[in-house]
Amino acid sequence: MKVAEKREKKTVLEICPLCGSKMEKGFYIVPRQTWWDANEHTWLWFKGTIEKINPFKMTLTNFPGHRCKICKLIVFQYGEADSSAEGSP
Repeated sequence: MKVAEKREKKTVLEICPLCGSKMEKGFYIVPRQTWWDANEHTWLWFKGTIEKINPFKMTLTNFPGHRCKICKLIVFQYGEADSSAEGSP
């Protein structure tokens, strides 16, 4: 990725994609473990295509990100970008 492309992506994160307000830089802090799924869950007992975002640990995980206080939107990065996926939609 070129430096100009990195700068452009950084600028996009500083502006809320929903309302256009300035986003606040900070950390999404998670105790223990975080998961992702396309479906909503009401119980901690998972079935389906659940994906661990971060492994279980006894300390807090700090994900760098940005938030919009107006829209209540948080955008955070949960790992290193896959360089093989670069340029993919």
